[in-house]
Amino acid sequence: PGPAVGPIPRRMVTHDLPVAVAVLAAAGVVPASALADVMFLADLSQEGELLPVEGVLAAALAAAAAGVSTLVVAPENIAETELVSGVHAITARTLQALVGWLRGGGPGGDPPRLSPSGPSLTAL
Repeated sequence: PGPAVGPIPRRMVTHDLPVAVAVLAAAGVVPASALADVMFLADLSQEGELLPVEGVLAAALAAAAAGVSTLVVAPENIAETELVSGVHAITARTLQALVGWLRGGGPGGDPPRLSPSGPSLTAL
């Protein structure tokens, strides 16, 4: 039998972004200090694009209750985070753009507050 053709179906929800960011921090690509008080909620495509996940509203509520100040989500999930007070949400179109922000490329080093019409990292 030859290799499988086509996409491999996912049977469970995964969150690739936090794993990727943790590996990048362990490898020294991004400073571990940039990950403090940040929750990462997204999947990644094979091309490195942030993909939406289910359950962002519940995760954002839990993050706010736990004192997490910043959420990083896929652009498609940002509206859910707008319903939760006490957390700032940012997004990036790609892992590469997010890495640039984590390495100090963000405006003033502070996570921007993202609203549907406000500033974002999606233009990177």
